[in-house]
Amino acid sequence: MKKKKVKLGDIKSGDVVSFECVPGTFGYGVIVSRIMDGHVAELCKYFGPGPEMPPESNLADTFFPPVILDAFSLIEKAVEGDWRIVGHISNYLPDDRVSNIRFRWGVKGKQSTTDIHNHHEKVSDEEAAKWPNASPSGDWDVKNYLKDQGVDPELLGLA
Repeated sequence: MKKKKVKLGDIKSGDVVSFECVPGTFGYGVIVSRIMDGHVAELCKYFGPGPEMPPESNLADTFFPPVILDAFSLIEKAVEGDWRIVGHISNYLPDDRVSNIRFRWGVKGKQSTTDIHNHHEKVSDEEAAKWPNASPSGDWDVKNYLKDQGVDPELLGLA
């Protein structure tokens, strides 16, 4: 499948991305929304043989929490890994646990959180500590996140 050129502004909620883990094995994710400096994505527990759209039922089981992808580097400029948009889920809606997630950013004493709709809120350091960091993830970061979630490092090319 030829890789299609994608601009950052063309990436939308419900887009399905594939990324090569090792030759012949691809992981998948679903774009939830765009926030601050990246795109929130649910990473799927399904791994497949190629960069094409898998059946939607294979995308239902996801890791939690979602991650923020550096879609500019991964998809638009394609400077790391083999990431591409392979399909779209019409009428995609994240489940409640994803809808209620927040990502933290700031420094001690000046913390804020952002939800998947890019709404910002100032919070205490204690409240901020409950949420994942708002840093966009590259290819290596995503693969290490998956390893931390229990995915075999050999499957991810990290062994």
